[in-house]
Amino acid sequence: MFPIIAPINYQAIAKELAEKNYVVIDHFIPFDDSVELLALLNERKFDGAFRPAAIGKSGEKEIIQDIRSDQIHWLDENDTSDVVKAWFERVSLLSTTLKEQLFLPLKRFECHFAHYPHGTFIKNILMLLD
Repeated sequence: MFPIIAPINYQAIAKELAEKNYVVIDHFIPFDDSVELLALLNERKFDGAFRPAAIGKSGEKEIIQDIRSDQIHWLDENDTSDVVKAWFERVSLLSTTLKEQLFLPLKRFECHFAHYPHGTFIKNILMLLD
C-alpha cells in the first residue's frame, strides 16, 4: 500500500526555488498517474506513435543517430487521455505560481515520452558543447 500524499503546495515550491535556486518535488506525479502514464506510453508505442528523436530548433530539426537514437512521442494539453490532461493541469498550476511568485517569464511548456530501446542513447549535451 502506498502512502496518501498531501496536496502539492505550489507556494512552498516557489519559495524553496527562490531560496535555493533549485527544488525537488517529491510525488509530483501521483503513483496511480505514473502507472497510467506508463500504460499509455506502452499503448502508444504499440500503436506506432513514436518517431525517431531529432535535434535542433523548429524548421532546422535533424535526425542525427550519432547524437540521439531514442524514440519520442510528443504530448500536449489537448490529448484525449485524462492522465495527460491531469499532468498538464498540474504543470500549469506550477507554472502560474512560479510566474506570479517569482516573476518568471514562462510562456510555454513542452514534454514528450521518450523510449530507449536496447542500445539507443542521447549524448550528454555538455559533451557536445566542448
